[in-house]
Order: sequence, then C-alpha cells, then structure tokens
Amino acid sequence: MDAKAVYAGLVDGSVTEIPPAFTSQLSDMARRNTISPDVDVRLGSARVALALPAAHGISIAMALVRDPDVRVRRRAVNVALKAQADGLPVLRRLTADPDEALATAVLDLLVAAVDAPAAGMARELLRDPRGGIRARAAALAGAAGGPGLLIDLRKVAGDPDPAVRSTVDVAIARLTGTAERPLPGRWWERDPIPDAGPPVAPPPAFVPPAPPAAAPAEVAAPPSAPVAAPAAPREPPPDGLTTFAAVPANLGSDVTGLIALLGQVAPADRQPVLAAISPLPPADLQNLVQRWRSGGDPSVGRGLAIAIAGLDRQIWVTRIQPMLSDPQAPVRVAAAEAIGKMGGLSTIPWVTALLRDPEPAVVIGAAGAVGALCGRFQRGPMAKQWLGSLTGDPRPGVADAAKAALAAAGV
Repeated sequence: MDAKAVYAGLVDGSVTEIPPAFTSQLSDMARRNTISPDVDVRLGSARVALALPAAHGISIAMALVRDPDVRVRRRAVNVALKAQADGLPVLRRLTADPDEALATAVLDLLVAAVDAPAAGMARELLRDPRGGIRARAAALAGAAGGPGLLIDLRKVAGDPDPAVRSTVDVAIARLTGTAERPLPGRWWERDPIPDAGPPVAPPPAFVPPAPPAAAPAEVAAPPSAPVAAPAAPREPPPDGLTTFAAVPANLGSDVTGLIALLGQVAPADRQPVLAAISPLPPADLQNLVQRWRSGGDPSVGRGLAIAIAGLDRQIWVTRIQPMLSDPQAPVRVAAAEAIGKMGGLSTIPWVTALLRDPEPAVVIGAAGAVGALCGRFQRGPMAKQWLGSLTGDPRPGVADAAKAALAAAGV
C-alpha cells in the first residue's frame, strides 16, 4: 500500500492507523488539499489531519480555520482537541466565527482552559452583536484576563442581555480579587464537535457562572474592645485620566492588560505595574508598540508612552512621536510627559507644538516636558520664549505649570 492508498483509506475510514514511514507524505498531501476548490477534498484533508500526529495535524488545522465551509472549520476544532495545549492557537482563531454554535463552543473551551493569550480577544468580542458571544467573552475575561479588561467590562455592565450582565458582574469580581478565578480544566476531553449538521446550528444556551458568595457577616466586638475607625475609601484623583483608585491585587501577565492598566492608574501607583511589565519577554511589548495605531484604545496608547519612559526604552522614543497628535487628550498628555523624561534636544519642537493644544491638561503636560528638556540641555532662553506667555494663562493649572517648568529650565 502506498501513501495515496493510505490517504484515501483515512478519508473513507477504511484505514485507521498511519504507517510511520508515510507520515510526512500524508501531511504534505493533506496540506496541499486544504486549498482545493472541492469541499469534500478539504473535508478529507481535515480527516487526515485528525489521524496524523498532533504536530502535523495542527499545521493543517491552522490552514483550515478560515475555510468557507463550517464543516471544515468544525473538524479543525477537533484536531485542536486531539492536540490538547498545542491546539489552543487553532481555537483562538475561531472565537469570532460566523457560525455562532462553533464560536460559542470554541469560547467555552478557551474559558475551560483559562487561556490567557485568548483573553485579549475579549475586548472586541464584548461588542459582538450576538449575546451568547458577549457572555462568553465576559467569562473569558474574568477567567483569564488581566485588570486592563476591567474598563471594557464596566462599559457593558448594562448590556440588554441578562446573561451578559450576570457574567460581567462575576468577571469584574474575579478581576478585582473579590471572587476566585477558576483553575484550568481538561478541556480537550470534551466531546468532539459534530460536522454533519446544518451549516449554521443553533448555539447552546449559555449558563452564567455563579455569582461570588457574599462575605460572611462580621461578628460584633465586645463592648469593652476598642473598635478601629474604618479607613476612608480612596477615590481616583479628579484628573480625567485615572480610572483605578488603587492597583488591583492580581496583576496577571497579559502585556496588553498590564499596559492598559498602566494607562489608567494614578502616577503614584505606576511602579508596581511597571515592575510587573519589566520581566515579560521584550518581544511582547515590542509587538504591542508596533501594532499600536493613533486613535486606538486610549488606555493602551497612554500606557505605552508611560511604559517606554518608565522602563527607559530609548530605542522606542520615536514611537512616541505619533502619540503627540493622537485625537485623545490623555494619550497626548502621556506622550508629552514621556518625551520630557527621555527625549533628546531634537525632540523639543515635538512638544512645543502642544503648547497651543485646546486641552489644558495637554498644555500642562507639554509645559512640563519643555521645562525638563530645556533644563537638561541648558536652553533656558528658549524655555522663556516658549513658556513666558503661559504664566498668565487663566485656565486652571496652566500658569502654575508654566512657572514650574521655567524654574526647571533654570529661568
């Protein structure tokens, strides 16, 4: 029996075991067939992928996740189930599948796996028009996400779907540390997904996770025992930039979530977040820097500027320049502050342009940057030229910022 005969037998079910000598040939044949115009041929390649060793099968499944026929995509999921942890990349590519039954099944698997790399996808999926997808996105965020997803979850806390609202409440409790997160389960032991049904099957009903248990009632102290006064709750400063009153206890290791969190905490709370980002693989942060585009998530843009300066990544200083013209003022503020901390002499014109910004917070940040740069490079007269007129500016905080910046420049 040659490789072609074995391949045909795997497709029709007459062969159940692959002779090791044919593994590479069968893998190549199946990979070529993933682009066949004949859906039956593509279905056959998925069946062969399921029979191959996981390392070969996954590469074929990855080529099938965008197949126009849902039956082929469903078989790709079954290849991922067989590959266990190595199959997770296949599942991550199917979270927004147009077949709702398939997308919900995939999200259920990722929640069961507590898959942190997939948690970042929840941000987009929370806006999906399908309620079942939104609910599972919230479940994924709560199970595997970082605190940077809290702002996204709070935006959908009033979702019209009660299952989504309930799941969002649990997810927020998990990310803020008031409820325990689930442990990874043996998700690959679930039943295979059938591919013989209609092209679009009705999705299974979503069962929201149980709400966090109420805290036990406190036992009153005896009358003679001194009772300490409760600490006053800490409120976020009213700067329009800070979302979190304090750093959450569980920071996680998702770089996108940490960067978004860095863009939301008060300046006094940045150091613990920077300390959590610092040991992550440099490529993770570099990829996020390269993917960032103006007008994107303001928390991420702001967090990137703060991280580049806070971690002293001088090589990326030019990446901050586009942030100075971002349409969202909080990003421009953080970019100006970052340039003030690590910019060179040639970056002074970058921030002087922001002294005419319509937003007072941006002008304040730019003034501080100009003062820091002119002080570092002994350009006091230049600082006076740019900042002198702002010392009488009537907008709150601007005049004081200009005076402080002139002092920093030695004027």
